[in-house]
Amino acid sequence: MKQTDTTMASSILKLLTSRPNVILSWGITEPRAIENGLRFRVEGFRHQGLCEIVYFEGTDTFTFRTIDKDGLNIQELDDLYLDNLIDTIDRTVETGDDPQEYKKAVSEWLDTFKD
Repeated sequence: MKQTDTTMASSILKLLTSRPNVILSWGITEPRAIENGLRFRVEGFRHQGLCEIVYFEGTDTFTFRTIDKDGLNIQELDDLYLDNLIDTIDRTVETGDDPQEYKKAVSEWLDTFKD
């Protein structure tokens, strides 16, 4: 692992933690540096498993991947810019594209805990 990889992972993690109310809903754990990026585990509403964020200096963009338990890519989103990275990840890991559907699903999930 190169020092630049560790630095990039730290920068990405700092970016994510700038919106704690969002990333806490993902259940983010086990952050670690990868080549030019960050890998972490989530327990989101829509995705449970590994995620990777990789930075591409030449285009100043990121790629976000969700990874299944067998290590295979489930989804890969390319050419993401800094200003929409967290919201894109949140839709993929937690909320989906329809806020009303998300609220309904969470409400139904919470109802399973009632006596």
